[in-house]
Amino acid sequence: MGSSTMRNSGQALIEILVALGVGVLMIGTASGALFIILRSGELSQKNRLASSLANGLSDNLTAFTESGWQGIYNLAEGGENRYYLATSANGIVVQTGEELINVNNINFSRYFYIENVSRDATGNIEASYNFANDDSSTQKATIVVSFPVGGATSTAYGVLYLTRWRNSSFQQTDWSGGSGYSGPYGEPNTKFFSSAFISASTSLLAAVPNQGELISSIFDTAIAVGARLNTVIWQGEKPAGTNVKFQIASSNSASGPWDYLGSDGSSSSFYVPAGPSVQIAVRQADHDNKRYLRYKIILEPDGAGILSPRVDDVILNWSP
Repeated sequence: MGSSTMRNSGQALIEILVALGVGVLMIGTASGALFIILRSGELSQKNRLASSLANGLSDNLTAFTESGWQGIYNLAEGGENRYYLATSANGIVVQTGEELINVNNINFSRYFYIENVSRDATGNIEASYNFANDDSSTQKATIVVSFPVGGATSTAYGVLYLTRWRNSSFQQTDWSGGSGYSGPYGEPNTKFFSSAFISASTSLLAAVPNQGELISSIFDTAIAVGARLNTVIWQGEKPAGTNVKFQIASSNSASGPWDYLGSDGSSSSFYVPAGPSVQIAVRQADHDNKRYLRYKIILEPDGAGILSPRVDDVILNWSP
């Protein structure tokens, strides 16, 4: 019986030691889990702060772009060219390098870089940039925010597409002021530069049976670094067999040169809207980032030389 008691006592002691070992293991595992949870909580907090900083830069980039497209478009592209936005006496300005920000005693680094964008035939942004399909009115901004976690660095990224979306227009609705006026003018008036075989008053009509032609005065966008011409549109009437065609000239000097170009970039082609109120996009490569604009309009009578189209308005749509 004594040996049985000793056996039972020894077994109990072994069970206690095993139980203690399991308990230590469980405590150790629990401590490890607690550390992971705390570490995860720290990372989550810093990620939230990083996201807030990225959103703040995104909002400022949008506002900065709206104030002047060239401020973004003229930056050197690529991830090696890092920029941040700073406030100066003249408003928001771009600085090179990274911005260091301390939030809740956490040091963050924030910057962005710019890349060109191309679009396919359907207007969708292409995954890989194709120079042949460059969209000079869209830029890709990648926002980068870095912060320390333990002995390492964690980085959050965001992508923002900036567009030259603001629109303005020159709309001429009256030509009764006559010819001989070159300009430049900040707004269209009733004047124009020259005409041939055309009746110009509150509307334009070809002097049938001849083809009529009119060259506008010079319009000044007042954008020193140049604007972007988007579309041309006219309003009026187009009897069967008649036609309305345009050529556009642009320059960064009020004295020219003035090369009147059409849809293929040559002086022998034309922009031919399908009819009144139908806008047609102009070739960006010919007129992008030009301060001064003017148009040449051609009115073609019908084949019998009896009917003429009537033009009541000419509208050039552009973006600063």
